[in-house]
Amino acid sequence: MSDCYLHGKAYFGTSTKQLLDRISPLSIIIIDHEDIDIVAAEDMIRKKVRAVINRRVSFTGNRPRTGLLLLLKHGIPVYDLNTSRSFQWWSKSKSRKKICI
Repeated sequence: MSDCYLHGKAYFGTSTKQLLDRISPLSIIIIDHEDIDIVAAEDMIRKKVRAVINRRVSFTGNRPRTGLLLLLKHGIPVYDLNTSRSFQWWSKSKSRKKICI
């Protein structure tokens, strides 16, 4: 994994709050969370999330972008995917997997 910008254990969850309850610090999380809100961002920071991969749009322009900005301010990269198909295989498994970005 030496060619990785970021690597670690990744966890997938359709509910951000429930996912954050079961991960360990420095995890990479894969979520379905449109317009990441400030409460979710604060929880991610408290859990020391290493990175966020979002299968939805983290900032649509419909709500304030304070959650996304807070994550970026704390050095937590957020990657939005163009389609949820990219991680369809993940939803079949609730266990953690190693990932390389």
